[in-house]
Amino acid sequence: MAIADVIQNYVFPNIEYETRIYFWYLTWAAFSIIQPALITLVHWYFGVFLSSSVRALFILMAINAFLNVLLFIDRNIIALNDFNGVNLNPRTEAWLLWDIYSVGINVNIWFLIFMLFSKGFFKDRLIWILLSYLFCWFVFWL
Repeated sequence: MAIADVIQNYVFPNIEYETRIYFWYLTWAAFSIIQPALITLVHWYFGVFLSSSVRALFILMAINAFLNVLLFIDRNIIALNDFNGVNLNPRTEAWLLWDIYSVGINVNIWFLIFMLFSKGFFKDRLIWILLSYLFCWFVFWL
């Protein structure tokens, strides 16, 4: 995630504004796919099995990539809420997809922090991982 932030802060400003905005969500979708791939390669290299926390992370990153691709389509190809034109301005043309994405990003970040600080307490307790994630959604949706 740090590499993605560095690219956002130092590479994106050097790209023309319209091009940067056009590829914004596709770039984040790519990062959401590349990061789990790198984690898998590191685990494979060291011969470490993927824990349930890491698998939960992969699921969250896949959801994030999917939402970013949907936002790219909604903003640049065709509006997914009415299939008429595109939704260029998220302030005036935002709809439920944008709200789900906004809440989902915050939930995912806080859930990942929560899982990191749980220090293996949820290891192989998938139902508790799911319930914790749903609790994070409930808290952020209020």
